[in-house]
Order: sequence, then C-alpha cells, then structure tokens
Amino acid sequence: MITTKVPKDIRKYKPKVLGNLTVRQLVCISLAAVADFLIYTLIMKPYGVSFDEIKWFVFAIDCMILAFLIEVEDMPMEKYLSKVIFERYFSPSHRIAKNVIIEKKKRSRKKTKRSKKALKKRDRFHPEYRPYA
Repeated sequence: MITTKVPKDIRKYKPKVLGNLTVRQLVCISLAAVADFLIYTLIMKPYGVSFDEIKWFVFAIDCMILAFLIEVEDMPMEKYLSKVIFERYFSPSHRIAKNVIIEKKKRSRKKTKRSKKALKKRDRFHPEYRPYA
C-alpha cells in the first residue's frame, strides 16, 4: 500500500514544478539569472569593466531579487513589504481621535429602562441586526 504525507493545513501546500523548486522559486531564480546576463551584456562587455569591479553590484541585485523567496510571518515578501510600507508611510503616526474617559453617572431605574428600550428600538433597524430579527 502506498502512503503519502498529507499536510495538516492544506492551504500551506506548495506544489513542486521542477525538481524541488516551487513556481515562485523558479521565477525568482530565473529573474536573477536574466538580470545577471543583462548586466554582463549591457555593462561589463561593452565598457570593458572587469568582473572584480562589478561583482558587488551583481551580488546586491541578486540579493534583492532572491529576497522574494523568503516568507515573513507566513506572507510572501511582496505582501509583507506592502503592509510595512503602508503602515510606515501612509497610516497616521499619531491618533486623530482623542480618548475620553466618561464617568458613569448614577441613573435611576426608569432612565436605565428607557435608554435600553430606545437602544433596542434603534438597533432593530441597524443593517447588522436585521438578519437576526
């Protein structure tokens, strides 16, 4: 009888395309290879730049491309970077609304009953409450 391992969470399964590589890994590695080839043909060869002078530039570009292989907090790198950039630069760094502590005033039973009745009446027409009515 043939047995196979089934992952506990089926959504975390990543199919292998070529050897032990996923589609994402294959695309990132091929992009890095294409970038290296373009740097060699467009910069190194025509201008006569030696490999010793440009190897750090090629290494930096490859690191930036291959960083997208990493998953941070179970998110692909592009989703993680978009969240970080959005939170860092587009969301406000300080609160717009002020927190105000409201002290409870002692109410009579009649007023409490009336306010509960009014709240019930008002909530009856609220769109979230409708399915339960």
